[in-house]
Amino acid sequence: MRKILLLSAGLVTLALGGAAVAATAIPDCSKAKRSCLQLGDTADTCDTRWKACMQSGCWVAGLVKRCGYAKH
Repeated sequence: MRKILLLSAGLVTLALGGAAVAATAIPDCSKAKRSCLQLGDTADTCDTRWKACMQSGCWVAGLVKRCGYAKH
């Protein structure tokens, strides 16, 4: 049986002999905050970003804005 794994923009597709299964990895604001703290940003900075993410669903760090975050 041939297995193919394709990764693209947070979407994982696993094809098994003609059948395909798709699962999305949806990031959430709390995981982004933990990552922010682990990367060495201050607790105040990460908390401010988390609060904004909970309102908008977007994580903003400097000039980078990523949207589509689950609000939890």
